[in-house]
Amino acid sequence: MAWTAWRARELAASNCRPDLAVLDVQMPRMHGLDLVRELRKDARLVGLPIVLLTSSVERIDPGLQRELSVLATLHKPVRRTRLLETLLEAIAAPC
Repeated sequence: MAWTAWRARELAASNCRPDLAVLDVQMPRMHGLDLVRELRKDARLVGLPIVLLTSSVERIDPGLQRELSVLATLHKPVRRTRLLETLLEAIAAPC
């Protein structure tokens, strides 16, 4: 588990391939979409399911979401049931 974009990048560079990434769009020091772009450059992570969390005032362009292969964008505050449904869908998604 990584609590910062920096740690997520370190984990992605290691031999430890995550099963799922849940990223906040507004992270300190790095925008969540920039981290998604970096993760997608790694051939091992191309099929990694990614779920974005964002505040209600932020909108992610659906075309960009498709381009980056983001499975879902959830707007905070997220209901627990919606989060659970999305995470179950993400881990069941074919790579």
